[in-house]
Amino acid sequence: MQTIVVTLGDYLADWRQHLDGFLVGRLAADLLDRLLIAYLEAMRGRQCRLRVASALNLALSDIDALRAFFSQHRDPQRVAAALE
Repeated sequence: MQTIVVTLGDYLADWRQHLDGFLVGRLAADLLDRLLIAYLEAMRGRQCRLRVASALNLALSDIDALRAFFSQHRDPQRVAAALE
């Protein structure tokens, strides 16, 4: 997840130079939604073979990483609501 977060950070930094702050926030919101959908679809895929205990710890650490990253670009309360 760390690689994805760094890549999204670079992506948003590039767009921040060209877009208004409001639009960067909207872009971050859209990225968060799409990332969560892709994450959940990957977890439910047939090729995903995770043990329940390790999968829960991995998912929680990924959610914490996403919360920390997207809270820098959006209102932390909205990020928390999206991740609930």
